[in-house]
Amino acid sequence: MDRIRSIAALSVGRACFFAGFAIWATMFGLITEPMLALRVGAALVSIVACVLLIKAHNAPQRPYRETEVWLLMDRHTDLPADRVQRAIGGALAEIYRRYARYALAIAGLFWLLAIACDLFWPDWDPRLP
Repeated sequence: MDRIRSIAALSVGRACFFAGFAIWATMFGLITEPMLALRVGAALVSIVACVLLIKAHNAPQRPYRETEVWLLMDRHTDLPADRVQRAIGGALAEIYRRYARYALAIAGLFWLLAIACDLFWPDWDPRLP
């Protein structure tokens, strides 16, 4: 079971890394508009968190043979199919929820920074001297 959890963490973590990299690239592209970059980053990370929560909800019912975890396990186990389904589905649901909590914390930080910047520097424009 620990092996399945670590493989699930690798699989979900890698996907979240690529999503985070895409969000970072988008925010970096908006670097001339820092307030907009923060808002866009907050919104995109919030969307990622929602997607992760939906995937966590659906993970126990998703056929285990269609998961990346099964592929990374080299499609080999000595357990019956119903136990493998419960193990992989449960591990994926747990990992999706964990990464959704991380994403929600990051989104909250971005939203907090955006609101604070709006409150304390409402007319700030980095292009002005």
